[in-house]
Amino acid sequence: MISRLSIPALFNRISALLEAPQTDPVHAWKMVLSRRVVSSGEIRQRLFGTEEMTYVQLLLFQSKDHRPLPQKLVDLVTQWFPEDTVLPDRDEIAVLRRHREQLFSFPLPEGMEESLRILGCVAGIGNATRDCGMLRTMCQMIRHMLRLRERLGRDEVLCQIDEYQMMIVVDYCVQEYVQRNGHTDICYLAHPALVHIARYDARHGTNLRQVLYQYLVYGGNVQRTAAALYMHRNTVMNKLKKITEMVPLDFSDGLLCQRLLLSCQVLEYAEKVL
Repeated sequence: MISRLSIPALFNRISALLEAPQTDPVHAWKMVLSRRVVSSGEIRQRLFGTEEMTYVQLLLFQSKDHRPLPQKLVDLVTQWFPEDTVLPDRDEIAVLRRHREQLFSFPLPEGMEESLRILGCVAGIGNATRDCGMLRTMCQMIRHMLRLRERLGRDEVLCQIDEYQMMIVVDYCVQEYVQRNGHTDICYLAHPALVHIARYDARHGTNLRQVLYQYLVYGGNVQRTAAALYMHRNTVMNKLKKITEMVPLDFSDGLLCQRLLLSCQVLEYAEKVL
């Protein structure tokens, strides 16, 4: 028999097949995380017993205080996802959910958020992929997200990867910036107008940067910005007027708004993570 695989790749594939029983998804998951199995089809076969091309979504459950997970959580996760692949470990529970089609919002069991708060645990919720060879990457990103959640001081227990994607990008970017430049002064990654506003806030005890951030998040909707900040609409308008007096900004420029949003996230990262 002639194989098209290189000798090392063929050796690894044969070793992987000999090492783990096909019916043990927990062991198979450990092999995926250690890169001892990388083929999408083989990962599907080992985890699900089939190579059927469904979308696979990954969820991770961890304890907030980095302690071993409570046994009650293992029991609850098994109840919440009876038709999915639950992979418990000492410090983390992985859940692999299969979907027939690509989804962009994922239904979660009723009462899950409240139970996690009571147990002092969090859930990292990833997106779905058809390439099971990327499940390890998804796992790394979700773990990264949960670490950022803690360092950013956020209190949600249901963490969606979509809501942290930009901060993950910022984190990757900052790591490269620090490595290349040998310092952590990342204000040079931000728009100078944002740096100017942040320094004004620091000197005068104002919150102009926060108002601007929410204004950009809500696409220039003053009413929604006021509701998010628990402010009167006129207060928000006055603060926006002050901002435009300080720095001439054209909020009708979509690319400028994008840069300002990213700059707000860079400065938040600098304050809370660095």
